[in-house]
Amino acid sequence: MADKWLFNDELLSAEFVNDPYPTFSHLRENYPVHWNATASLWMVTRYDDFVNITKNDEGFSSAVAKNGKPTEGIGSTAPPEDRNEVVRSFQGSSIAQQEGSTHQEMRRVINHHYTPAASEHHRSQIRIKVENLLDILGTKPVVEIKEEFATILEMQVSALTVGIPEQDIDDLKEIVSDLSALSGTSKDKVDKYRRGILNFGEYLKPLLDSKLNGPGDDLLATLAKAKHHNLYSEEEVLSNAAIALTAGRGTSVNLICNGLLAFARHPKQWESLASDPTEMPIKSAVEECLRYDSPQQSLDRIASRDIELRGQRIRSGEKVRCYIGSANRDHMKFENADNFEIKRNPNQHVAFGWGIHHCLGSSVAQVEFQEIISALLSRNLKPSLISPTIEYEPTTNLRSLTRLDMQLG
Repeated sequence: MADKWLFNDELLSAEFVNDPYPTFSHLRENYPVHWNATASLWMVTRYDDFVNITKNDEGFSSAVAKNGKPTEGIGSTAPPEDRNEVVRSFQGSSIAQQEGSTHQEMRRVINHHYTPAASEHHRSQIRIKVENLLDILGTKPVVEIKEEFATILEMQVSALTVGIPEQDIDDLKEIVSDLSALSGTSKDKVDKYRRGILNFGEYLKPLLDSKLNGPGDDLLATLAKAKHHNLYSEEEVLSNAAIALTAGRGTSVNLICNGLLAFARHPKQWESLASDPTEMPIKSAVEECLRYDSPQQSLDRIASRDIELRGQRIRSGEKVRCYIGSANRDHMKFENADNFEIKRNPNQHVAFGWGIHHCLGSSVAQVEFQEIISALLSRNLKPSLISPTIEYEPTTNLRSLTRLDMQLG
């Protein structure tokens, strides 16, 4: 064990948010299961522990919204009990919050929309959207990647895969922003989230009615039919549609930004890829981007019973935060784990989780970034930083840049 504790338990400190990896390394080596008294949760940082916890559905519950502590909303105008019940109920209706047979049954209804084959079906349309954006941005001397490229592309792709009419995208931007508010730190984030729930429901209900008897076979059509046949409740339909529409802000957008940042900081890796810009090397590069600087940094579980892990007693009802970003840098799993190596093989990262709760939208996110890399290489473009100074959003579970100014020449 180390003689000196190097971490003050402040999960939103600038030092930890901007570069958590030295802290992760220290924790893995010395305190792999650490009680963070400030946040009232266990921090789990080793790869093997991450896998074991996330596949142990009996010992660790994924129903965090229902079983965890209420969401804080400093400055909210709604009474705490009403505010938290709305959030708990809506979040608790999502597939990600279900367990056992309920999770399996709900997932079975929509799983065919998220298979690798389904993502491949959308590839040509995703490629067109990438090319169209690069036609616009490729002539600019500086591109702010996050808002001008990644966020716009992700909204277009999410609308495509979910079944949102393209002409509605601009009108949904504020709703999507509100539905993503809980990952931020604004004092009114819970009120924003509640507003997003209300406005999204008002938008979606007539669209679902039109989908029920329409010719389409997109996700919304499937959800409309699931509700009609009492396979999903109305709130389950709204909750899972909302997640499908907004999850990319925490996966695809961050993957695009973090991945291009990694290439900008490791230009020889981009040169290596440019020398062989074919399908398999590009896919391998995307997997390394996911491992090296994972778009989602953690996921939470609630202990269902008292469990001992690495000499620590985790008591029933306590929150356990499993760190994806740390597991993916574990030297006991990955050789030269802190190096960015696009030819890494094997590369069994956990960027999209593990087990039955593996991220549904993973294949779409992978295809998006594959098409971006392919398009940049075909145009002889390469990502370069304007400034070495990079800052991140102060969130506890996402690796999200505040902005990313780049040259693509």
